[in-house]
Amino acid sequence: MGWIRDLLPTIGSTIEDVQPQQEERFPFHTYGPGYPIAVTRDELDDLAYLFEVESKAPDSWDNSPLLSREDIEETLEDVVGDIGGGLPSPEEQREEFGEILELWQEQLSGSKDAVWATEGTDYHLEFYIRHCERRADLEHDDFEEPDELETAREIHARIQATQNDDSKLAVVHRRDLPLDEPKEESAESS
Repeated sequence: MGWIRDLLPTIGSTIEDVQPQQEERFPFHTYGPGYPIAVTRDELDDLAYLFEVESKAPDSWDNSPLLSREDIEETLEDVVGDIGGGLPSPEEQREEFGEILELWQEQLSGSKDAVWATEGTDYHLEFYIRHCERRADLEHDDFEEPDELETAREIHARIQATQNDDSKLAVVHRRDLPLDEPKEESAESS
């Protein structure tokens, strides 16, 4: 403990005297919880390839000679009722996954780096993986499961493992978090 005293000024200061008087605070509208996820450029390239192949392959709706997607959705809504914002559509899932992928590609500065995930990123990735798996299982869908889907599963497992370890939780600017935008500070919070 003598070395600690050597670091303090000799005017009789104690550790309590040199500690900051005020806590550092991060505005909630600008910062949020994030987890660093280690990825490589090759893994992100695999995800981009998966995204491209899946989005371009005609699905069973497109291959159906009888009814359009809109007709099926309308019929389903008539039978089940309004599911009002329930499950995201395949297009919404694809768009969300595309936004996550785009942000991660911007964050990667070398061949191996960390990207940010936040609560819910694992669900968006899991929904997209399951969507791809369902498409690969359908008989009249042109999408066939590529090897790159395994990379998506590995990254998903990595996100879940990191989220289970709260010691990796960090405070991150919302512009760096997937599907999260900084909010303008309102007059009430000033």
